[in-house]
Amino acid sequence: MVQYIDPSEASSAIAPSSVDIVFSQAVLEHTEDLSSVYRACRAWLKPGGLMSHQIDFRSHGTSREWNGHWVYPEVVWRLIRGNRPYLLNREPCSTHLRMLAQNGFQIVVEEPACLSSRLQRSQLAVRFRNMPQQDLTTAGIYILAEKRKLEQQVIPKSSERTSCAALQDF
Repeated sequence: MVQYIDPSEASSAIAPSSVDIVFSQAVLEHTEDLSSVYRACRAWLKPGGLMSHQIDFRSHGTSREWNGHWVYPEVVWRLIRGNRPYLLNREPCSTHLRMLAQNGFQIVVEEPACLSSRLQRSQLAVRFRNMPQQDLTTAGIYILAEKRKLEQQVIPKSSERTSCAALQDF
């Protein structure tokens, strides 16, 4: 059975380890508290349950460059964002991959969509200057991840990430 549950009611409406699949399409780039989202998915999914996420890392029209939202200092970003609570969280791909691993998920499918970047590292806001080079060219990603069964609780190596360099721009 497929059932939509309003996220504001989810904590009381979803029993722990009762869900087979969590699906999102262009949602996680708008979620402010990603840690809570990934923890909730871990709690709700059965061992072996799946998460399917399409995440868009582009600027959503906030800059001329597709990845120009990483140039703005925090104070400027707050002005751009205004009172829009779900504009963008500006978290790069590496943040999502790290949170998946921290919450006991095994990546089954990782399909990055890549675009070239015209930004220099020196142009990035301080918060983003040390992000992996791969994040600068990852415009989006499709991730299918499985909640590990208890006997599979092993953290994958970060070097296992699919490279954008090997993929075509979209």
